[in-house]
Amino acid sequence: MTRSKEAKLDYWLLCDTVRREDSGKLIIVGVYMPDIGVPAVPMTLPMLSFLFKWDLTPGPLRAGAIAVNGPAGQEITRFPVEDNTFGEGRQTGVLAFGISPFVIDKAGTFTVIYHVGNRSKTLGSFRVILQQTAKP
Repeated sequence: MTRSKEAKLDYWLLCDTVRREDSGKLIIVGVYMPDIGVPAVPMTLPMLSFLFKWDLTPGPLRAGAIAVNGPAGQEITRFPVEDNTFGEGRQTGVLAFGISPFVIDKAGTFTVIYHVGNRSKTLGSFRVILQQTAKP
């Protein structure tokens, strides 16, 4: 059986917050590049947001879920992705969600995974690292 074409992820951003204005313009605050530096763990961030831009020309974004897994592999959150989220005939799609609060129990690599049916695909990862304190 041939699998139909699906949307392709162009990029994703990790930031403090994403907001859409009435005009449709996005406001993106506090982009993390490339790591999230924290002074100590455990630590709680008030919000951690994700912004995904998809190329819909190959095909639609399939219904499923985007999960964020912690350094030990445990699932922290799962955000549903619905069929026809972006409508017919669109060439690009934007999906954003936030985790509030985002509790960091330990430093390490967090993984972002897109689940569709019985398949899953890693979209990327980010690290939480301990910031080095400046010595006098």
